[in-house]
Amino acid sequence: MKSIRTSAILFILLCLGFVLYVNQTSSVLPERMATHFGVGGQPNGWMSRSGYVAFIRIFGVGLPWFIVVTFVLCRFLPDWTFNIPNREYWLSPERRSETDEYLLAHGLWLACSLVGFIGGMHYLTIHANRSVPVHLPGDLLLTLLAIFLAVLGIWAVGLVRHFRTRA
Repeated sequence: MKSIRTSAILFILLCLGFVLYVNQTSSVLPERMATHFGVGGQPNGWMSRSGYVAFIRIFGVGLPWFIVVTFVLCRFLPDWTFNIPNREYWLSPERRSETDEYLLAHGLWLACSLVGFIGGMHYLTIHANRSVPVHLPGDLLLTLLAIFLAVLGIWAVGLVRHFRTRA
């Protein structure tokens, strides 16, 4: 239960921080801004500032909340829908609530990492639109992607390792 509380508080704070960050930085964006970039960081898609700000707020908070709701709903799924190691052990009636709590806490950590990644993409979008000419820096994008993929890999390994062992 403590793990859920910690990850839920962090998740809510990150969502609030993300919205504040977008609100505070939206004024530095041009009225017509590049929002999609092709090979080499060249812009190939454009939006109005207000359209982008609305989109990034919804995407940056909505997608992570969708992940959290999905993990909340896992507790209502029948056992046969789970593909986890030692399924019979972890989904037995005496351990089912512990398993549901672990999955929700783990899902909250995934949602936290997603908020961070989308916040990083917003930062890169600001950086690209302030460049003359408009250009998305490939080295920063690759760094952000590498960090996100490493975090995602650690998250996935942690999930598998938890269910491979019997408490």
